[in-house]
Parts: sequence; structure tokens; C-alpha cells
Amino acid sequence: MTLLEQQADNTQVDHWLRTRGIDPARLYEQRALDLSDPRFAESFGLNLRDRPNDIIARSERQSFDYAAPISVGPAVFNDTPETISREIGGEVTVGTTKNFSVSTTVEASLFSVVDVSVTASYGQEWRREEKFSDRLTIPIGPGWTSWLERETVMRRITGGDFIVIFDLGSPPVGATRFTGTITGPGLAGTLTDRITVRSRQISAASFAPVADMIKKAQGRGATEMSAVDGVYQYPAALTAML
Repeated sequence: MTLLEQQADNTQVDHWLRTRGIDPARLYEQRALDLSDPRFAESFGLNLRDRPNDIIARSERQSFDYAAPISVGPAVFNDTPETISREIGGEVTVGTTKNFSVSTTVEASLFSVVDVSVTASYGQEWRREEKFSDRLTIPIGPGWTSWLERETVMRRITGGDFIVIFDLGSPPVGATRFTGTITGPGLAGTLTDRITVRSRQISAASFAPVADMIKKAQGRGATEMSAVDGVYQYPAALTAML
């Protein structure tokens, strides 16, 4: 279920279009070129390269929802007879996804166009990616493994058009409308990301193969793997295999 939906205020965007001879209402009389088609994405990429100042993004709304949960940092398994206190978590970077592909050489121009539009239409900045640092110190009982999980609030631009303006001389102005979907990290209102401690009881016998792998990996640059006095640190994704 969508957490929040905001309608765009396109006053500034539409003013920009009108000053260039484009009637925003008539834009939608022409077919939009779907950027999920590689041919149109390539054409759009060339425009981003050659004429980024002649492109503006115009959307109808943005909606917010949680991304799929991801683990943050390694899991910790307690193979001792006592409850221990350990810090779990770490850093994770959440980036932007889109339903089309453009060359990495023009991605900066793409996100500049998106940021200008989002700032004008929603009063918010668009960040290409965000780095999060989530850490908690918790008790971990004997035979238990714990890790931190993050659900990041993501905003999705819907009804999103990228409008390329062409100065044709006579007639004076034309426009091509490309359409695509972009999703990236971002908050609004009272929305907050969701951080959850996950714990699971695992027998020593079930954990033995992972324990052996961790011991073999030590000293080989495996930063998320360690074993000290019966306390094991390992990639949280491995827990699903136990």
C-alpha cells in the first residue's frame, strides 16, 4: 500500500515550457516515446549529451513506499553459553532505479534534469543515492544470531515525461516527449525509514558449515567474516541458508 502520494505543482515547469513556445496542454496530443524501448532511450541519451539545457522533466505525481528489506552490515552468531552484547549494523548505499538505461556519461545530466523538476514541482531535492549508517548495540542470547534490516522509503515519479525542446526555425519550436519511471530514496512529511532487528535461533550443528567457512576466510580480506571466542560475524544473507 502506498504510504503517501503528492500531486505535482507544475506552475514553474509549465511557465518554462510556455516561454519556449510550447503549450503544456497540447503536449499530450502527441504520442510519448517509451524510454523502456532501447531505441528511444538511445535517442534520449544523445539529447542529454548534446542539449541538456533544452530538456525538462514534467510529472503528475510522486508516491512513497517502502523498498524491499535489505540487511545492513553482517550478522552476529553467539556460540557461547552466555548472553553477549554486540553492535550490529553498518553502512549501506541505496540508489536510484529507472525503467530505462542511458549511458553512464550522461547520467549526471539526467539526474540534474530530474532534480530541477522535482525541486520546482514538489519543493524537494532529488538525490541520486543516499548512504545510510544504522547501528544498534543489543543483547544476543546463546545459540542466537542477530542482524539489522532496513526498509528505505522510496519515492516513485509517475506520469513522468522528459520534454526535449527543438528550435526548428519555421515553425519556430517543436518538442519531443519521452516517458519513463524513476524511483529513488526520499522522505516527505512524517515518513521515516524502518529499521528492524532480526534474530533467529540456530543450532551449533546447523551453523557448523558456516563456522568452518568463516575460520578459513579469516586473514584473506573477508571484512564481514570473523570468529573470536565463539562469537561469529558473517554476511547476513547466509542466514537464509541455515
